[in-house]
Amino acid sequence: MGKSPVLEVDGNVIVESGAIVEYLIAHCAPHLAPPADSPAFIEYLQWIHFADSSAMLPLLPKVFGEIEIDTGTGLNFLEDYANSEFVSFG
Repeated sequence: MGKSPVLEVDGNVIVESGAIVEYLIAHCAPHLAPPADSPAFIEYLQWIHFADSSAMLPLLPKVFGEIEIDTGTGLNFLEDYANSEFVSFG
């Protein structure tokens, strides 16, 4: 699965939705975020990352197809995906 959405800024590519949103707010619309020392900042961060975490969880079976958990092999695709998408530093 490819990375989408992406944002390229000055030759740097940002691939995670939460990171893209945080970058755009910090650099293009800082008035949309509460100050980091504000009590509202924690709630703001939770909502910014809600879409790519808690809200995404129920959609994953549709993204990857229905998963047969009880077969013992239903989640093997995650290992294959991780091996193809992440770099080992060891």
